[in-house]
Amino acid sequence: MVQLNGHNVTPRHNRPGVLGNTYLEFFFINNGAFAHPYEVCSVHIFADTTNGDSSELINSSGTLDSSTVSSLAKMEFTNSATVLGTLPDSSGFDPTGFGDDVNTASAIYRIGDGEGHFAVALKPNALWAGGASANSASSTGKYFDIWTVVDVNGSDPRTYVHAFELFRDVIFSITEPLLVTTSHALVQKYVNKNSIVKLQIKSDHVVNNRNISEEIKNVFTQSVVNNAAVRIIKLKDDTSTGLPYDQIKNWGDTSGYVQIDSEDTITYNWDTDGLEVGMYELQVSSTVLDQTILSDKFNLVVR
Repeated sequence: MVQLNGHNVTPRHNRPGVLGNTYLEFFFINNGAFAHPYEVCSVHIFADTTNGDSSELINSSGTLDSSTVSSLAKMEFTNSATVLGTLPDSSGFDPTGFGDDVNTASAIYRIGDGEGHFAVALKPNALWAGGASANSASSTGKYFDIWTVVDVNGSDPRTYVHAFELFRDVIFSITEPLLVTTSHALVQKYVNKNSIVKLQIKSDHVVNNRNISEEIKNVFTQSVVNNAAVRIIKLKDDTSTGLPYDQIKNWGDTSGYVQIDSEDTITYNWDTDGLEVGMYELQVSSTVLDQTILSDKFNLVVR
């Protein structure tokens, strides 16, 4: 689970339930690089009743008809201003507008400091823009999220079709405390100076209770890590005076955007531009159930 403006949302790959906020992300890539499209017009949710074939929803021009939207769409997301203009100054896409209520959950939000990353939060009973209808994607099953985008100024709108599934919430009770051991491992050992690298920290969970069924244990093969944070320090060569390190990224620093994927791999985009070569130390903090997990301290060389 991640957060949007401080509110919990569940990414599409993390078995979202029908009663929670489902976080549907959209990454726009132009010629191999993340970029802003000229305009993000709308996002529509449709039930997948055709085993993954969305062609019946799209007209010959590659867009959605208004009749299709009015008769079949479960939810619509739009902003009052769809042209991105001079982002990040475009307030229409500001994620601080999300208040985890039915009135603010119909907007499209720009995520992070980089380009090309957008998201919507599918909330139960959320109102469409204008309040004429409410979200009716309220049952388990497979769905399409269809994004209508103008790639560049002057081009025709295009639709980008993605898919997700809403699951029944995994609810169980046990007769003894659940004993879960979580460990982390950093994938990278070396980073080249002046590069921007997506650091990957893998997670592994072991349920130590003997009397817990395999069905419950299998829940922990899915995403259970929350509230991930990353700390990075530079270890000094000369430790004779002062602290033996310089802090590069503290726990509360939100730059670089810490994410958790469907396999509980924690990722962090680390920009090493201007950093000194040498030995760095990385540590991850996260929560699993009622535990706050601090990982081992991993050495990372910038060369």
